[in-house]
Amino acid sequence: MFWDGKTFDFWPFQISDLALSTDQAAEPKLSVSNLDGHITALCLQFKDMVNAKVSIIDTYAVYLDAVNFPGGVNPTADPTMFTLQTFWLDTKTSEDDEVVTWSLSSPADLQNLVIPTRQITSLCEWALRGQYRSGDGCTYNGTAYFDAKGNAVADPALDVCGGCLSDCRKRFGAGLAEPNTATLDFGGFPATVLFSR
Repeated sequence: MFWDGKTFDFWPFQISDLALSTDQAAEPKLSVSNLDGHITALCLQFKDMVNAKVSIIDTYAVYLDAVNFPGGVNPTADPTMFTLQTFWLDTKTSEDDEVVTWSLSSPADLQNLVIPTRQITSLCEWALRGQYRSGDGCTYNGTAYFDAKGNAVADPALDVCGGCLSDCRKRFGAGLAEPNTATLDFGGFPATVLFSR
């Protein structure tokens, strides 16, 4: 079968438990014929094919490429008329001489993903993590030094960022006619102080 200029070969398969819901995400299963052992060989070579992408393309025969029709003519061929669902092979749930079955996960599943560890706070994340002047987060490398309370100090060893927006303005705005117009490398969210707890 040809669609959108690509060849699609036939291979016996079944998708079950595929449903649309606003309640709970579907947990579909993909079963693929394994009569010749071809799928078992792929599983052995590619670690059960876990995390392989599965694309389900739904279209109607009237939109298939003209080469599929007698005489190579199909005036209604349209490769833009389709819906696409994407899943990943999550876990191989069974395998025998006839069928290999996987559970599928959707792009919305967060299984095995790391959620960013930033917190929404009015304080600078870089200062809280000890990344002041590290270049990894805070890129300040100027010669204006302040202690944790925002007082000017001459000794670089006493330079500690307090993590407030005002601390960032003092450093990045040092030497500017308008310190408040300085481009800051502030790692916090100043507007959070506007929200009540």
